[in-house]
Amino acid sequence: MGEVASYTFNCWISAIQNDFAARMRWTLTPAYQVANHPSSVKILNGTTVKSSFGASVLLSGTVQDPDQNEIPSSWWQYAQGSA
Repeated sequence: MGEVASYTFNCWISAIQNDFAARMRWTLTPAYQVANHPSSVKILNGTTVKSSFGASVLLSGTVQDPDQNEIPSSWWQYAQGSA
């Protein structure tokens, strides 16, 4: 039961560890310009959406990178952990 209950967290452990490793590398980089910095995600139409069951919902978002790198992105419905 515990393994299933924590799945919504466990499936992201790899991403969390990669983020931590990147942050540790930043502490060793002497110049800001040399390091690779995290991108930011912004939901353009707010973080709360109300809808009727079965209705389509159009979300709009943007991803920006402070280093001007191209950031591939995809969006999907994350159903795990929802009631």
